[in-house]
Amino acid sequence: MSRKIRFASLLGVMAVAVFLPAAALPSHGPSTVRFKMIEWDIIPQNATKSHAPIGKVTFVVKNAGKLEHEFVVIRTNKAAGQLAKVGTKDAPEKGAMGEIEEIPAGTTKKLTLKLNKGHYALICNLTGHWANGQFVDYYIH
Repeated sequence: MSRKIRFASLLGVMAVAVFLPAAALPSHGPSTVRFKMIEWDIIPQNATKSHAPIGKVTFVVKNAGKLEHEFVVIRTNKAAGQLAKVGTKDAPEKGAMGEIEEIPAGTTKKLTLKLNKGHYALICNLTGHWANGQFVDYYIH
């Protein structure tokens, strides 16, 4: 195939991708993201960054710590570590999208949510856990 024909084919594919409405593009389906909770952290397991595409997200959360934890997803413009004033034991849950209330040590639980573009704080909000740094920022793009 000549260089001109290959280039023209490539331009055609690019034009279709640019001019198709977003709804006509293939959907990625639900994203599954895995997190490990320990004292005092929430660690992403299957990505180098905490982010996912818009749509359904399934959080698979393993409590690898020795204490019980919970997993709260909060839509907010504030960084996860700045949800409350320094010295506060718990963070306000304004903007909470959903949560896993009890995750006993050694167990794994799931939570599926439909999330829009934006910033989310993922926190453990049991007394003192958030204050000790058990949170992570999460982005939907």
